[in-house]
Amino acid sequence: MSRNIRLIIEFDGADFFGWQRQPTVRTVEGVLTKTIASIVQHDVRLSATSRTDRGVHALGLPVGFETTMDISEYGLYRGLNSRLPEDVKVHEVKEMPSDWRVRYASVAKTYVYRYQIGRMPMPLWRRRTHHIKRPTLDVDAMIKAAPLFEGIHDFGAFRAAKCQATQTVRKMHSVLVRRTNDPAIVEFEVTGSGFLQYMVRIMAGTLLDVGLGQRTGESISELLNSGDRTLAGPTLQPQGLTLVKVFFEGYPKFLPEPEVDVS
Repeated sequence: MSRNIRLIIEFDGADFFGWQRQPTVRTVEGVLTKTIASIVQHDVRLSATSRTDRGVHALGLPVGFETTMDISEYGLYRGLNSRLPEDVKVHEVKEMPSDWRVRYASVAKTYVYRYQIGRMPMPLWRRRTHHIKRPTLDVDAMIKAAPLFEGIHDFGAFRAAKCQATQTVRKMHSVLVRRTNDPAIVEFEVTGSGFLQYMVRIMAGTLLDVGLGQRTGESISELLNSGDRTLAGPTLQPQGLTLVKVFFEGYPKFLPEPEVDVS
């Protein structure tokens, strides 16, 4: 009898060529697939809620697969973590109902993008942040501008040129910029129902423009209405981005569903 298994994994994306399995390079899906198969003794096919790009990190990426092996959740947890490399580990193993599918069950995702401010980059943060060669940013202006992304909007101005989404309406539940205990690190956090290709990194680049005084915060509303990618900020480097959490139920700030499909 086939069993439906959900993993929650964490990985450092610096040495991976993204999530999606590729024949000639090291990817998270490739490493995880090989490790799971070595334990359950049959081929497996993975499904994930997000396909992260090269260099992007994850604290809690849900991954699903099916197995016919009779192994306990704890046994699978121990086996995987003993065989996986140091830059990818499993936080949780849970058997789900047979009809549950990880790609369709998520209702929201939280990403964090980190900026590092300072003329000299800090070595310990080099693979976790986007370095800005400035002594200061106008963080207050960024904090004020970030909530303008909240709500249901057309994010056509905030996607990659090669993005294949057929429509670009998405809903953002919470968008904020905050200072941290380290004065050199500023965080941009966004929770939304779904995201277009490079969308968070372009939002982060647009807010950086605000912090650098290169645009006003009010211009974000104009950008959302324009749908013009050339008017938005740059696509920032992937290493500053981390997928923090995927919600399956219970997120307290859900907005009403838009009238178009946002899957």
